[in-house]
Amino acid sequence: MNVKKQLPFVVDGVKSWLFCDRRIKEKNDKTLEYYYHYHDYIELLYAIDADCEIWSNGKCYSFVTGDFAVLNSNEPHYVLANRKSEYVCVLFSPEILYADENAFLDYKYVAPFVSNNSLKTVFKEGEIADAKKLSVEIIEAWENEEYAHELIIRANILKLFAGVLKNLKKEDIYTSTSHIGPEIKKALIYITEHFDAADEKTTAEACNLSYYHFSRTFKKTMGQTFNQYLLNVKINQAEKYLVSSDKSVTEIAFITGFSSASHFISKFKEKNNVTPYKYREIAKKPQNQKRI
Repeated sequence: MNVKKQLPFVVDGVKSWLFCDRRIKEKNDKTLEYYYHYHDYIELLYAIDADCEIWSNGKCYSFVTGDFAVLNSNEPHYVLANRKSEYVCVLFSPEILYADENAFLDYKYVAPFVSNNSLKTVFKEGEIADAKKLSVEIIEAWENEEYAHELIIRANILKLFAGVLKNLKKEDIYTSTSHIGPEIKKALIYITEHFDAADEKTTAEACNLSYYHFSRTFKKTMGQTFNQYLLNVKINQAEKYLVSSDKSVTEIAFITGFSSASHFISKFKEKNNVTPYKYREIAKKPQNQKRI
């Protein structure tokens, strides 16, 4: 299975925060090889008239007329059509979900969608309020380029995203009103850049906090311990390597910061209910797998 990173959309030499498309996909031949791809954008899909399969990190989800889907930032995926299908595709930078870089209260809602790929992917018709109306308004505003269409699109994205958050279970995503301060935001960035070597002590030092204070603040803010969060980041990175490279499981274990291959395999199976070997096998044989 081939995987490639999709380059950002560029307008006048500047990375665009948004791209919309009304996609019409012909029936795919399942004997052909398909390409997983990933990008920095969060992706929203609404099925106007469709019978498709969304493949994401080796898992398959039914995506039919009326369904609404959310694909996280940097989550390997592709869409396979069982018949000629039409759907709306909206890709946007995670940053648009909060007002500015200091809006940490909003940032906590975004963090799970750029660091955790275990959240719910497909919502059936009726689960997200006004999903059809908002999605159609987005694509029509994009196509017609009416005055202030960017504001209309952003407003509708925020409404759709709020509907997603309301639909998710509290155990799936932490949405308390606790404030994500600059220290914890700095920690999240540090973990993203140094996940293979980071530990709680070095991260606390990078944030200029004492170990004890950092540990308490991180858990209160993120709803999980530092080690739980770091483990999820490491496994998510490992999933990308498993579907996008020919590196051995042992190599992947060490480049993602696990102390040994056996420890990696144990933690990976604990999270995904399959070994890394089986995960890779499933990802390479999508046509033989069952829809979720």
